[in-house]
Amino acid sequence: MTRFLARRLVTTALTLLGIVVVVFFVVRVLPGDAAVLRAGPYADAERLAQVRADYGLDKPLYEQFLSYMGGIFHGDLGTSTVSGGSVASELFSRLPASLEIGLYAVLLACLIGIPMGVLAAAHRGGWLDRIVRLGVIAASSMAMFWLGLLLIYFFFYRLGWFPAPIARLPADVGPPRHVTGLYTLDALLTGQAGLAWTVARSLMLPVLTLTVALVAPVMKIVRQSMIETLGSDYVRTARAMGVPERHILMRDGLRNALLPVVTAIGIVFGYMLGGNIIVETLFAWPGIGRYAYQSIQNNDLEALQGFVILVGVMYVLLNVVIDICYRLIDPRISVGGKARS
Repeated sequence: MTRFLARRLVTTALTLLGIVVVVFFVVRVLPGDAAVLRAGPYADAERLAQVRADYGLDKPLYEQFLSYMGGIFHGDLGTSTVSGGSVASELFSRLPASLEIGLYAVLLACLIGIPMGVLAAAHRGGWLDRIVRLGVIAASSMAMFWLGLLLIYFFFYRLGWFPAPIARLPADVGPPRHVTGLYTLDALLTGQAGLAWTVARSLMLPVLTLTVALVAPVMKIVRQSMIETLGSDYVRTARAMGVPERHILMRDGLRNALLPVVTAIGIVFGYMLGGNIIVETLFAWPGIGRYAYQSIQNNDLEALQGFVILVGVMYVLLNVVIDICYRLIDPRISVGGKARS
């Protein structure tokens, strides 16, 4: 296990270095003058020279790269050209908002998708299996922005069941005392059950929008994995020996299908990192996805660069967690994800 973790950490470090290098040079080769983008199209020559000096754009490219790498090692992702604040601080202050809707959406997708996938496989070809497959097709083909607009129209505008989709909390409600940054947990940890319910009502529409998009791959992969497992020789032997079907499904079926299930969870969580941009923009949610969208609108290259690096790092770390789960489930799994004989 120690050798496995050491090799995985080495590959992770190289991957993270590759992400930083690619993002840095891609931003530098974009068409247009980076100084003009930062200073604005109407800046005079003196202002452009000042911007180039402030951001080190007047230095050779290798010096810019070394300076940027040094900043990253110290947690510095640059300075926003719009707000003038630290990109790292702005991203990390918004990260809990993104994680809150993302984690709840992934949890809800797993609570729905895993049991439905197992039941569909157990009743393959039956009416329940047909409903699950139809649901997978419908959820996979549904655009998130369209679904979000429908939920806003019916549940906020027409029925008034949920607060306006403008922030994490209604305008007249203050946030709970900061503990984790997740408002629901912070409200519960500080004994504010009423505030926790208010936060949950604000979360429901964006979480439901993300859940519909995430539940489809979970159900599909769990169903396929369970079908393959239930058709194996050891399952047929267990049935011939009179083992109850419930034990076969949970002990022999789902347990031996855990690797694809973990993969499915990793896929939907990784998808959430990018899909949040649409949901956060639609619901005016103050997370990193909306921050990236505003950075694109304002040509804030430093902020956009920091966002891409942060998401890349999160995705790589997510894959490390998945590999470790693989190793814990099946010790034969190597770093490359293949079972050793």
